[in-house]
Amino acid sequence: MLLSEQKLWIILADVTEAKIYAHYPEDNSFKLHAEFSHPEGRLKVHDLVTDHPGHYGAGSASGAFSQDHNPKDNENTRFAKELTDFLDHARATNEFDKLVVVMLPHFYGLFEKHLSSELQKTIAHHVMKDYLHLPAKELHKVLEGLEKT
Repeated sequence: MLLSEQKLWIILADVTEAKIYAHYPEDNSFKLHAEFSHPEGRLKVHDLVTDHPGHYGAGSASGAFSQDHNPKDNENTRFAKELTDFLDHARATNEFDKLVVVMLPHFYGLFEKHLSSELQKTIAHHVMKDYLHLPAKELHKVLEGLEKT
């Protein structure tokens, strides 16, 4: 069923990179359409923070201010938004009709927060696995498994 879609895309992503494949029904193949790199996803929190927390002192009391956010989550959220913006533009210009999203649950949660309602409607399936480095020819097996469920 999915492979009969005229304009099917599949996005495979994690916090460090993403690949978007387009399905070509005429020869039932997948070809890499776009690739994104996000090396900041590999960095440790201390590498993302450029400054130490501020300190305060009031009489005999002193201490350090704590961060109210996680810089690594902020960076990963920025990447998730970059991907949804790209996909939303492609959807608006009719580059695809249906989308299969393949991501681990944590990154999918960040990604999902930025989905427009129109983009959300194009998602035919989401797979909570790490298949990012799966060869394009192996994508058929993943999609065939979805069609059986």
